[in-house]
Amino acid sequence: MTDTTIPSAAQRWRFALLLFAAVLAILVASLAPTVTLWDAGEFLAASRILGVPHPPGTPLWVMIAHTWGTLVPIGEWAYRINLMTAVASAVAATCFGLVAWEGLRKVPALGGDTPAWFAPVGAGVAAFAAAFTYTNWQNSNEAEVYAIAMLVIGLGTFVLVGLAGLSVIDRYLLVPSLMVMIFAAVTLGGWSMLRPGVPRNAWAVAAVLVIAYGVYFTATRVNFRTFDSELVFRGQSHAALEALFRNPKVRAGMKCGPVSVPNHKLIPDTRWVLNAGADDVIARSDPNSKRRLGRGVAVYATSRQALLRQGFTPDDSTTEDIQNSLPLPGFTWVAATADYGAYVRC
Repeated sequence: MTDTTIPSAAQRWRFALLLFAAVLAILVASLAPTVTLWDAGEFLAASRILGVPHPPGTPLWVMIAHTWGTLVPIGEWAYRINLMTAVASAVAATCFGLVAWEGLRKVPALGGDTPAWFAPVGAGVAAFAAAFTYTNWQNSNEAEVYAIAMLVIGLGTFVLVGLAGLSVIDRYLLVPSLMVMIFAAVTLGGWSMLRPGVPRNAWAVAAVLVIAYGVYFTATRVNFRTFDSELVFRGQSHAALEALFRNPKVRAGMKCGPVSVPNHKLIPDTRWVLNAGADDVIARSDPNSKRRLGRGVAVYATSRQALLRQGFTPDDSTTEDIQNSLPLPGFTWVAATADYGAYVRC
């Protein structure tokens, strides 16, 4: 599964709601009904009176908890704040699941005949398993600060990787890739955190089977020549883009208007190379940018690899998508590199 299989908004919503409901249901079922030991009692008291708990004081958590406890009149104060912790943990798990889905969707080895459900199911299982590790589960059942911290981290990562479109740049996939690795480690080694018994033994056996399947899958699916060619292309294409924008004629054309590229795929790297703002680089596939396409520099992917990866939009076989990779009327060719060409109109 690669970029050619992009989940729709409805699919993402169904995935998120299902994962959130499943995690929250278990957390609510195991939720502490009242005050627990150690720091929880102190946090509960501080949240009720807007007080200051032990250093560092956690003022943000106190304000959030006080607001939640005031606006959500479910049960006693202790139960309300415990419920807030569970909800925050469930939302965090959902965000991590969505990010993991995005990371798995970009893995080259999961292309070809890999079932379409593999990435969402794998991401969901990983997020679900991570939500119920011993420490995380324990801190999600009582008034503690860690669930809110995980919520902030989860939302921040989701916004950066998903909503802000940073997953278009492969280097930003490092975050979801690391998260997938952490989830995988928890899924495979989480049994070691359980006490001896049937659940621990069953989890350990299942982990061994999953590892065996992973070894088989890797041995039969991964083609290292694909990795090598992909890395070589990324290095060459980036160098070609830099060389294109060093051309004096291209630099001069940039004074006449914005730099346009076929679609969203080249925008991040182009902005990176030029250190340009959002209004300086536009996509010809964006309807809101049509009125700004009359002048400036129009960049096109010219090599086969660049055209397939960056010239066309996934799941879009319309005539308009093809036209976005054809020279605009009135523009004049000024420069070309191994992978890209530039046309200018002033």
